[in-house]
Amino acid sequence: MKQHSAIFGALIAAGLTIGSAQADDTIRAANRQVNLNFERQKIEYHEYDTEGLTSGGWLDSENGSQNGFSVDYSHQFDAEGVSDWYFKAAFAYAKGKTDYDGYLQSTIDGSLTPLQSRTDVKTTDVDVKFGKGFRLASDRVQLTPVGAYLYHTWKRDLAPGAPYGYREDYKHSALSVGLLGQFAITSRLVASAYGSVGRTISPELTIERIGKLDLKPRNIYTMSFDLNYRITDNVDVHGGVQQTRFKYGQSDIEYGGVYEPESKSTLTNYYVGAGYSF
Repeated sequence: MKQHSAIFGALIAAGLTIGSAQADDTIRAANRQVNLNFERQKIEYHEYDTEGLTSGGWLDSENGSQNGFSVDYSHQFDAEGVSDWYFKAAFAYAKGKTDYDGYLQSTIDGSLTPLQSRTDVKTTDVDVKFGKGFRLASDRVQLTPVGAYLYHTWKRDLAPGAPYGYREDYKHSALSVGLLGQFAITSRLVASAYGSVGRTISPELTIERIGKLDLKPRNIYTMSFDLNYRITDNVDVHGGVQQTRFKYGQSDIEYGGVYEPESKSTLTNYYVGAGYSF
């Protein structure tokens, strides 16, 4: 009887060890990939009317969706006697149109004429994260505090082809801190959730035929959710959604009275992709 109990206990211990190792391998595999993703991005943009020129409180807005892609590389590794370092670098590009709802302003008396049109837009994003993972619940859960660097551009061609059309190029960098939480649902399926808060750095706008305007830094927020499924030891598929919210502070008045009002932007990206796990 004692011998049977010892064997039974050893089997339980082995099972727990194997289960923990599978969970550990699942999360590490999800964090050690090279991926190609196809994306659908939605832009929601509003410029505040701080001078009471309009009845709705907005000088103009842009709303619409664009197709895009992204590539990313992530790695979870041990170094210098410390386990579970985390690194991820990603690049994203999207191109399409938005619906513009705003006004044309007279150069003579400053009066506003309502205008609706289509805008050509292009966006690029670079995102680099670095952090340290901490395992919980027999390695089925991992929490990773991270620091992140972001770079974003938005090229906005207003009313292309029209005599009053012109291009605006926005860009900013940002630094943020966040938390990545991951749960190994099975030995092949990992759910990930991420949230961060940061501050934009050196936001600016370049207006065609006018020049560059320096915008004021504001807070930036990002949150995302992702499911990753491991098909084989080296092939994964995944899908998810990410949303980023930020504002640009009003620029100083320059170039004979020209300035850029305060604005807010929301970028929502839905994506599916496949990756090579190493």
